[in-house]
Amino acid sequence: MQVESFGARLRARRRELGLSQAQLGALAASSQEAVSEYEIGVPPHGRVLYRLLDALELPYRPYAAQALQERGARQDAAARGIDWRQALAEVNAIWRSPPEQ
Repeated sequence: MQVESFGARLRARRRELGLSQAQLGALAASSQEAVSEYEIGVPPHGRVLYRLLDALELPYRPYAAQALQERGARQDAAARGIDWRQALAEVNAIWRSPPEQ
């Protein structure tokens, strides 16, 4: 099962609410260019992340966790020279595996 990226989920919710990227950027004290970056895969961080979630009326915990996990996977992938999706899949596999006895 393919999980939608944070950016894809952000874009879908923005469109569902009928907002342009510029409008969402203004609501989140950001910019249209930044929203475009977030939607294509650069996870937002810090206060911007929470302002986006507030503007889109989304719960913090699942969305913030996903954004942070994707950012970590991107950093890990860059350091290891692999695709970030592979790094994210590896992290998810570790979290889903049963603990060792």
